[in-house]
Amino acid sequence: MSRAELLAGGAIGCAHAGGNEHNMQLLSDARSARAYRDELDALREKAIRVDKLESEVGRYKERLHDIEFYKARVEDRDMDRKRIEELLEENLSLEVAQKQSMDESLHLGWELEQLSKTPELTEVPQKSLGHEVNELTSSRLLKLEKENQALLRSLEELKGGAEPAEEATAADGE
Repeated sequence: MSRAELLAGGAIGCAHAGGNEHNMQLLSDARSARAYRDELDALREKAIRVDKLESEVGRYKERLHDIEFYKARVEDRDMDRKRIEELLEENLSLEVAQKQSMDESLHLGWELEQLSKTPELTEVPQKSLGHEVNELTSSRLLKLEKENQALLRSLEELKGGAEPAEEATAADGE
């Protein structure tokens, strides 16, 4: 073999060896690209899942706000009901007191009538006593009636305020 042939063969061998290295590098680069692509796909899936979870968290926050709003409305309504019950009890006790006062007034009127039938008492003290009893009874009765009317107005106002809240709650629940 001539020297030229040997050199040409060596060059081909070198070229062939260099091509092998180049192919190995391309193969390694292709594997790396596939690995990066797989990692990118996994990251995209995670990002989509994060978006869905953030959306779900937003919905839960809105629900929590709604729950707190309705809780406050229920507490207000409970307070209104308790106040109405208190007013009803107070109204009932005032009615009982009014009835007792009326009964006492009738009894005092009867006693006054009995005293007026007794001849040993003079006319002046009887009229004075009767007048005083009537004034006291009328004053007490008037005071109780005014207080009763004020309580009834308060009760009606509370009932009026509670009914729209209950209707709104019923409409929201439907």
